[in-house]
Amino acid sequence: SVYSPKSSGGSSSRTRDSSSLPLSLSPPASNSAASSAAVNINTQKPLGWVTGVARASWSTVRNSGGLDSYMFLRYIRLCFRISITSALWGMIILWPVYSSGEGGAKGWYFLSMANLQQGSHLIWIPTIFLWLQTLYV
Repeated sequence: SVYSPKSSGGSSSRTRDSSSLPLSLSPPASNSAASSAAVNINTQKPLGWVTGVARASWSTVRNSGGLDSYMFLRYIRLCFRISITSALWGMIILWPVYSSGEGGAKGWYFLSMANLQQGSHLIWIPTIFLWLQTLYV
């Protein structure tokens, strides 16, 4: 199945007359944009829409969803990249530091600052990591 937010699926009470819209917001004059698909999705599978949405170009998102949707999705992508980068470096650098502490923590606390003893020189490593992460962002 193909999803296109600009397709005319019949008249709706929420649809405005194009003559009442300002000139800059009026829909395109040709019907070719309305008949073309914005995103190809597979509705037969659960979460089948994910691949179609992930493959959609930024210009398609901007044209079909508007500038608000475009900026929101770009912001989510930025947050995702920051989170993944921080988590990856946190696991590579901080988990070995925390696990080498001698605090005697059990379970998942073994991989946290709870395993470091107060006054240990290892406490400076998470502090430096946080400063570097802040500079990265």
